[in-house]
Amino acid sequence: MAKGKEILSRRQLILGLTFIFASGLLIGYLGHSITSPPITYHFSEDFTKQSLKDMRMEILSEIDFAVSKAEAEGTYNCCVDPPCRICFVMEGECNCKDELESGGDVCEECRDRLAGR
Repeated sequence: MAKGKEILSRRQLILGLTFIFASGLLIGYLGHSITSPPITYHFSEDFTKQSLKDMRMEILSEIDFAVSKAEAEGTYNCCVDPPCRICFVMEGECNCKDELESGGDVCEECRDRLAGR
């Protein structure tokens, strides 16, 4: 009789561990799919037909426009002129001028341009 209870306990343990493992996999999968939406690209047909050089120029032009808008709104305070692009791409704002004035670090693009590279 004691042996029967021991086998039942092992079965329960195995079933319980299997359930916990399967639940963990399901939660991990659902958590990943909720936090990582699929990447979608929205390009005009004209853009996709451009050469890579023209695509690059259009993208840089759009970044420059966005940076000038951020400057006008007061969220872009760059230490170089024309302002860097990398802060906008990476952070959406720039505080390099404030950082430079307080002895802090500036972005790599500003650092290179200030060094004359």
